[in-house]
Amino acid sequence: MPRAQAVFLDFDGVVLESVGIKTEAFRELFSVSPEHVEAAVRYHVENGGVPRREKFRYFYEELLRRPVPEGAMDRLDAEFSRLVVRKILACPFVPGAREFLESSAGAFPLFVVSATPEPELRRIVEARGLARFFAGVYGSPLGKAENLRRVVAERGFEPGRCVFVGDAAADFEASRAVGLRFIARDTPEMASRWAAEGVLRIPDLSGLSKLVPAS
Repeated sequence: MPRAQAVFLDFDGVVLESVGIKTEAFRELFSVSPEHVEAAVRYHVENGGVPRREKFRYFYEELLRRPVPEGAMDRLDAEFSRLVVRKILACPFVPGAREFLESSAGAFPLFVVSATPEPELRRIVEARGLARFFAGVYGSPLGKAENLRRVVAERGFEPGRCVFVGDAAADFEASRAVGLRFIARDTPEMASRWAAEGVLRIPDLSGLSKLVPAS
């Protein structure tokens, strides 16, 4: 691999072990409809990296078969944030993530690109003491591909010399759309997809530095 110009990281499941926290939050959020809760959770798990408001819309329009009530999106968003933020502030790092940030932040620019609402994402990054490692932190409402494309254009990067590390199909698809190299943080749920795509996989971030040379 040529010298990396920049590394983009998804956040949940790549920097922090926070994927399970969000899954349980979806389960609690939709427990008001017991007959649909498992389908809602399954959709969430199968669509990692998709903004949560799209998942709220799916719950109403596809499972409940009715329009989203006025104000429901904001109410669900606020309740979901309440359920997860405190736990994310205390959850562990993905193994090797902290070490990768500390060793690589001075070698090339690092960016977070996540489906989490950007203001919330920035607060979490700041509260975890991670802001100093990143040249930029990007979340929804813009999609991942749009954020990647914007940063690459603004910084004058060559897409083929940038790397995106993610753990979901949405991460891979955004990376492919913009032309970035993709590395998957492997999980049992995604193993067959990565194998079918021939994606480079790592169990955690412990060996990431060797895969994205800075010189």
